[in-house]
Amino acid sequence: MSLHSQSLHIASELPKGDPTRRKLLAALDPRTAGRLDRADSFDLVQFAQAFCSLGGAVQEQFVDLMTLDKDNWAGMNPNAVEMMKRKRLGKFHEDIEDALNSYEDWLES
Repeated sequence: MSLHSQSLHIASELPKGDPTRRKLLAALDPRTAGRLDRADSFDLVQFAQAFCSLGGAVQEQFVDLMTLDKDNWAGMNPNAVEMMKRKRLGKFHEDIEDALNSYEDWLES
C-alpha cells in the first residue's frame, strides 16, 4: 500500500470533525495541498508514517482513545497505548498528548 493510500486510510479512521483529519485530507488533495505550509505537510506525513507503523489493532485502539470518553476506556489494551507512546504520537498534536496522559492517569487511578 502506498503512503498516499495509507494516509487516506488514516484520515478515514479519524472522526469527521477532527482538525488532523481535515489537514491530512487537504495535504493529500492536489487541489489544496499548496495551501498548507511545508511544516504542516511534513508533520502530517510523519504522523501518517507513525500511525501506519502501529498495525491495525493498535490503530483501532488509537481511534478509541481519541473518540471514546473515559467511562469506556476499560476495554482498551494498556499495551497498545504504551506502543502509541513509544512511537511518540503525542508530539504531533496536543490533543493526542493530552489523551495519552489522561489514559495513563486513568489507568493508575
